[in-house]
Amino acid sequence: MDGVTEMAVQTAIDGFRLIGRRAADHTHHSVSLSAPEWCHEDGGWRPVWRRTWGTPVAARVTIHRAGEPFTAVALFDEYAQTKRNGDLTSMWAQRPAGQLAKCAEALAWRMAFPQDLSGIYSDEEMGQAN
Repeated sequence: MDGVTEMAVQTAIDGFRLIGRRAADHTHHSVSLSAPEWCHEDGGWRPVWRRTWGTPVAARVTIHRAGEPFTAVALFDEYAQTKRNGDLTSMWAQRPAGQLAKCAEALAWRMAFPQDLSGIYSDEEMGQAN
């Protein structure tokens, strides 16, 4: 809708971790977080990302809640934040793998704890929404 400003609740990734862990404690569920992985343009997933490879195609993170996996994949082209001229913002230019991993982690937390985290987004996810 033109001329309508919509607002979304935002938190840092630490807020997702806190809310998810509190929700797990409340339900007496175990919860664990996998280390992020990044997809290279060759299609292979990597446990680390080197700057010499450019920007990752995607990042994925899995949250295990009560033994059930919730895996989320964030695509660079969908989340990378840019300036008006199309260049990446400073954080996305300096640490694209880290920013993308935070997006994937936030997605995974929302998948694992939808009743507690639906409608809450990270700064890294929302910068491109404008």
